[in-house]
Amino acid sequence: MNESAPSYAEACRRLRDTQGLGPGARRAAAWLLDHPEDVALLSMRRLAEAAGVPPATMTRLAQSLGWGGFEGLRAPFLDRLRNGGEDGDFLVGFRASAAREEADQGGAARAVVRREISALSTLATLEAEAAVARAVEVMSSARRVFCLGVRGSHAPAYVFHYGYQLMRDNAVLVEGGGATFMDCLRGIGPGDVLLAVSERPYARLTVMARDHALAQGAKVVALTDSARSPLAAGAEALVILPRGGGTFFPGLGPALCVVQMLLAHLAARGGEDALTRIKASERQLAAFDAFWHDPSTRTIKE
Repeated sequence: MNESAPSYAEACRRLRDTQGLGPGARRAAAWLLDHPEDVALLSMRRLAEAAGVPPATMTRLAQSLGWGGFEGLRAPFLDRLRNGGEDGDFLVGFRASAAREEADQGGAARAVVRREISALSTLATLEAEAAVARAVEVMSSARRVFCLGVRGSHAPAYVFHYGYQLMRDNAVLVEGGGATFMDCLRGIGPGDVLLAVSERPYARLTVMARDHALAQGAKVVALTDSARSPLAAGAEALVILPRGGGTFFPGLGPALCVVQMLLAHLAARGGEDALTRIKASERQLAAFDAFWHDPSTRTIKE
């Protein structure tokens, strides 16, 4: 690897990929991933002290992962902070940008788009494709697929369930109307798969459901934002969602993109049977006149 400044997402990918390093370096990498603001602001010595490793370990970690020294590793974390960080920090940066460009607030708005595009671009990699392929492999042989996402992660879980049930009849949407959340998981067990979606701050109900599914012998496919997420532990397949957006909500673009990738793979894998089911779904929707039509283009039947 060369030392040209990588993106923050690439820096995080390198820090996650530490299997060949010693325990001290792995501990340091994990601490850096969990404290991105500190990486940008604190001295290497203070970071090493906080992580519980010698300062030399930080230097060796940076060199092992392709940087010439620790300042090279720090650079993408500094860039991230200058560009507004995440969540609330980004909102501060957004307001400041808008104030500087009162005549053209589009400059601030475009920052949100750039962050989303940057996050989405990390999904166009062999690593992401392999993770999605593994998730498809696990779900393809499932007796039932339970789809779960609550709070900010409800939308991607719902979209996946909607698309999946058009081509297969073994989907269960885990929802909580009438305080029946856990009732939806009744009977989950061996042969079943729980598709769980959650990003920081991780939803307690989603983690509880993951624990229950594993205890009952089901497999878990996790869509989450870090290998250190509570959903990653015990997952049969793990798809890392890069952070996008730029508001106090995680950007939905990456999660929805992964959902589209999963559905496309599952539809292709389902072959003629999946196509037949999709066509049957379309005929049913047409029978109920589900979608609006321009009256001027309707064919008048005699």
